[in-house]
Order: sequence, then structure tokens, then C-alpha cells
Amino acid sequence: MKKNIDLETSCRFRSPQLICWAFFLFITIILNCKCFSQFDSIRFHIKSKPTIGLKMETKNFVIQNSWTRIQEIKPYLEYGKSLRFGLGYAWLKKGHKFIENTDTLHLKVNAFTFFAAYVYKYNKNWTVEIPVDFGIGNIKTSPVTEKGYYSFYEPSLILEYHGFKYINLGLGTGFRVTGHQESIYPQNLTTQTFIFRFGVKFSEIYQQLKELTNT
Repeated sequence: MKKNIDLETSCRFRSPQLICWAFFLFITIILNCKCFSQFDSIRFHIKSKPTIGLKMETKNFVIQNSWTRIQEIKPYLEYGKSLRFGLGYAWLKKGHKFIENTDTLHLKVNAFTFFAAYVYKYNKNWTVEIPVDFGIGNIKTSPVTEKGYYSFYEPSLILEYHGFKYINLGLGTGFRVTGHQESIYPQNLTTQTFIFRFGVKFSEIYQQLKELTNT
């Protein structure tokens, strides 16, 4: 009996998802420690004039041993290139297929989101962003038109490249803790996410257009 318990504990410890999540927490703690020295400037950044940005993210995760992805679009305000606050909209890009009582159903998710993020500038072209997302919406299945509540909380860690003139590209990981109506979908939707980001630099585009109109 003891041998079985030890084997189960060992398997859990060696789970790739748990190891990846532990690494994510470790990196987050290190970055937070480095950011403590910059917290005194947060009040100054809030008082500065914000710039407008837009990011589009694809969040990939596994449900019932199959890959699924949620698409998110997020306009935001950025203060002092260190703080970001924004709203957004998220939806399941391709309905997840599952079987219930011999019926094949497609799962769909839609949610409105709010997020806040701290951006740590590593060097001229690279930043590390630590965002926290909150969302509320609905979950439903088709062709049966049942609908229920869906909510989530998701801290994440994203490495972003700023070397392009008008766009940013990012890659990261997060952990989405969810709550939903289990009568609609009985499986757990709390999962690790793998994030691909595309960002638009509206301030640079505006300045370029302004220069063109003045010439």
C-alpha cells in the first residue's frame, strides 16, 4: 500500500504540467523581487499621459486530451511603459467536440475580460509582462442550446519583443482557474495556457501618420 502511494506521489511530482507550472511560479517570484525596487515609481506612471495599445492573444490549452484555443482581443491604456489596464473579449475559436450520452456536442465559450499588467523592461527590445486577467461570460453547447455561467482568473508571464516598428510579438504561459456551470459541461476547465501574442503600436502609427500629413 505504501509503495503504491509513493509511486503515485512520484508520478504527480514528475508531471510535465506541474514541473512547467512550478518553473513559471519560480520565474514570477524572481521578477517580482526585481520589480520591488521600481514600485516607488508606480504613482508617477499613473499620473503620466497614457498611450493606447491593442493586443490579440491566442491561448492554447488541453481539454480531455485534445488541444483547444481561446482567442482574445484586448484594447488597453499604458502608463509610463510599465503599467497596463484594459478590457477585452474572449471566445473559443473552434468549438471543442465532446460526447455526452452518445450525443456529439460542441462546447462554446464567450467572456468579457478585465486585466491589469506590470511590464518589466529587460532591455531595448525585450520586456517581461506579468498580467492578471479576470473574465465573466457564458458557456454553452450546440446543437443543444443550453447556456450557463463561466468565469476565470488567470495570472500569466509573457516575454514580448519590441524590435519591429509597428507591432510587438509575444510568447508566454499562464494558469487559468475557472468556474462554470457543470450541468452544461461536467469536466474541469482549470488548465495551464500557452500564449501567443500580436500587439499593435498605435502611438507609433499615429506619429507616422501625423508626420505624413504635415509634409
